[in-house]
Amino acid sequence: MTQSTQPLVENRGLPLDVVRHVLWHFGDSVYGVEPGMFRQRLMLTVSSADKENRALLAKGFPEIVAAMNLAQLTEGGFEELRSIAKAAL
Repeated sequence: MTQSTQPLVENRGLPLDVVRHVLWHFGDSVYGVEPGMFRQRLMLTVSSADKENRALLAKGFPEIVAAMNLAQLTEGGFEELRSIAKAAL
């Protein structure tokens, strides 16, 4: 299981690096930060996965899937991730 060594941000318990990588994935050039190639491809896979496969991916990468779900599937989730990053920086 991949666990980030970055400090957790208070809101939702997501590591700041994961939040910033997901923001980058969705095109945020202010708070987003480009991740390595593996994480880029993982986020692409998560973003195109159906519900059942997202659940499987979440078993190995819970933080990334949670952040991707927030950004992609939750109304206002992308702005929430931006607020998390802004408050942490």
